[in-house]
Amino acid sequence: MRWTLLPPALLLSVSALFSGLSGQGLLHLDERLLSPAKLSLEGGVRRANPDTPKVLIRSLLEPVETSIGPENAGLRSLLVPGLGQFALGNRRGWVYAGLELLGWLWYLDRRVKGSDLRGEYRDYAWQNARLQSGPRVDGDFDYYEVISQWERSGHFDLDVGREGTQPELNPSYYNGLIWTRALGIFSVGPSSGPGEPEYESAIRYYEQYAYGTGFLWNWTGTPGARSTYADIIRRSDDRFRQARNAVGFVIANHLVSAADAFVSRRAGLDIETHIGPGMGGSGVTLAARLGTSWH
Repeated sequence: MRWTLLPPALLLSVSALFSGLSGQGLLHLDERLLSPAKLSLEGGVRRANPDTPKVLIRSLLEPVETSIGPENAGLRSLLVPGLGQFALGNRRGWVYAGLELLGWLWYLDRRVKGSDLRGEYRDYAWQNARLQSGPRVDGDFDYYEVISQWERSGHFDLDVGREGTQPELNPSYYNGLIWTRALGIFSVGPSSGPGEPEYESAIRYYEQYAYGTGFLWNWTGTPGARSTYADIIRRSDDRFRQARNAVGFVIANHLVSAADAFVSRRAGLDIETHIGPGMGGSGVTLAARLGTSWH
């Protein structure tokens, strides 16, 4: 019984479809099936060796060894921690994949709780300290930090009936401190007044850095309230700081996983990883140590 040889391109396509061979595997299969020793020409027509079907079946069933280079393994794990280890058949990839998930869950949890506390301290300040002279307008982060440090803002304009801005004069209030600072910066003398260059420069500085109507506050009416507020804002800051630490942890996991895959593939070494509490008992530390690979 004779077998008519299929076109090489069709033969290789069928082989690739059923065996999932890589480019190198296809080339290896091509050399085994289409070598001169397996083919003969009869009457100008290319005929296949009778053993060709057996070779084809054996080639389809034989596992084709594939490998990736150290750079490829490292890049895979740099993009997705654990991916390079999985490609190398290393079950340690599950550790890096788990750490990646843990890091992002930690980040999301800290961000959500930090945002909740931020809303809480803003509400608390509005209800207990801010002088509600109109619709509520929230300030920036620095504004709420200043509120936690100063008992009173003082006035912005001591006499709204007069033309121009009459600054707060009491330096024990926040706005009064800003005016005292402006006088020193522009060397305003005791006899200086509106219309003089130094005084006008100080007024412009004051109007830029002092808090105006709608942002004034006074904690003196509620004893202990400022301390409670400061604790809420501190806890919020801690949660956002922990979220930043979580991002650093995720980045470290990418780098360690990439180094692990690269070194394991290149030198036959393993990187042993450890997870523990960070310095001072806060955060998480990801440590790594080189060791000999036994797999």
